[in-house]
Order: sequence, then structure tokens, then C-alpha cells
Amino acid sequence: MWDDGSFEVVGMEPNSNLTLNDKLLKNTYKLPKRLENVVSAQILKGELNRDNYKRSLHQLLFAEEMFMRKQLSR
Repeated sequence: MWDDGSFEVVGMEPNSNLTLNDKLLKNTYKLPKRLENVVSAQILKGELNRDNYKRSLHQLLFAEEMFMRKQLSR
């Protein structure tokens, strides 16, 4: 179970101390050009709360599953 003492948040400076493998991964898996294509614009405009966070994660999982099915059907 997660609580305040069961995790450590580690900050990261973009592009600092990246290994060759990190750079390859970053080039392979780029961020989308428009975030609205991935997450509902309704969520981006509103306040993030438990319900819409949960809903957006479900949408992302569904989108990933559809993408994987498309890739496997080739």
C-alpha cells in the first residue's frame, strides 16, 4: 500500500546525464505533437481529480490496447 513514507519522488532535469540507451528510447518514443490527441480536452481544461484522472487512465489504456491490436494484426 502506498503512503507518504513508501515512495521517494526523484526530480529529473530534461536531457541531463542521458545514457545512449536513454537517448535512443527518447527518440523512439516521442511525445505526441498535440496532447489533446491523447487525453480528453475536457480533462485538460478542468481540475484534475480522482474521477477524471481515473477516466483518463482508462482512455489511455483503451487507446494503447487498440494500437497494440492494430500492430499485431499486420
